[in-house]
Amino acid sequence: AQQERVALIRQIGAFEVTVQAQRDQLNKLRSDIGEQQTALLGSDSALSAQQGAMELQAGLAAGQGAGIVLVIEDSEQGTLIDQDLRQIVNGLWQSDAEAIAINGHRLSNRTAIRSAGEAITVDYRSLRSPYRLEVIGDPRTLASSFGSSDGGVWLSYLHNNFGIDFQTTQADALTLPADPGLTVERAGTKP
Repeated sequence: AQQERVALIRQIGAFEVTVQAQRDQLNKLRSDIGEQQTALLGSDSALSAQQGAMELQAGLAAGQGAGIVLVIEDSEQGTLIDQDLRQIVNGLWQSDAEAIAINGHRLSNRTAIRSAGEAITVDYRSLRSPYRLEVIGDPRTLASSFGSSDGGVWLSYLHNNFGIDFQTTQADALTLPADPGLTVERAGTKP
C-alpha cells in the first residue's frame, strides 16, 4: 500500500508538471494572438481600449491596477465553505470589480468554485484558509460598495455569527495573471 501511495504521488506530481507546461504554452499562444490582434487593430485606440477592457473582465488578459485586498480566515467556530466564497465573489463583481484572483488563481465567468472534502477548489485547485482575494477596481468605492452588497452582508453575517475573520486593505498596484482556465477545444457530438 505504501509503494502504491508513493507511485500515485509521483504520478500526480508528473501530471501537475505536464499541466503547468501546457498552461505556459497556452499563455504563450494567447500572447501571440494578442500581438496579432494589436497589429490588426492598428491605430484605432478606442477599439483597442474596448478590447482590452473586455479581455480583462473575461480573464483572458493579465490585469494591473489599484484595488483592494480582502483576506478571509477561518475560525475555531466556523469554516468558510464554497457557497460562502461564491457569495463573496459575486458581491465583489456586483461592486464593479474589474478582475479578481483568489490565492493567486484568476477568476473569470468560467471559474468553478466548489468543495472537495474539506477544501475549497477554484478551477479544481485546492485552496485553504486564509483566502486572499485581490480585486482590481476603484479602491475608493470598491470596499464600501462591497460592504453593502449581498456578498459583503453575507461576510459580515459569517463574521458576527461564526467568527470568520476578514480584513480589507487598499492596494495601489495589483498584478493579476490571466485565467489559464478550462478552454473548450472542440464541441459537438460523436458521428
